[in-house]
Amino acid sequence: MTPDANGETEKTIFALLKQFGDSHPNMRYLDIGTRWGGYVQWPIESMNGDHYDPRVRPW
Repeated sequence: MTPDANGETEKTIFALLKQFGDSHPNMRYLDIGTRWGGYVQWPIESMNGDHYDPRVRPW
């Protein structure tokens, strides 16, 4: 999870998730997954494996 190193779109998404998380102290995690396999999580944590694919989850 390196949104600060993956381009402006991920930086912007992460900044919005952080802003929301910081303003809602009861939130522990915020995640966004896309149909193309993109994934941004706040706060930043290590994921198992080299690439996490949110499309395989039964959201």
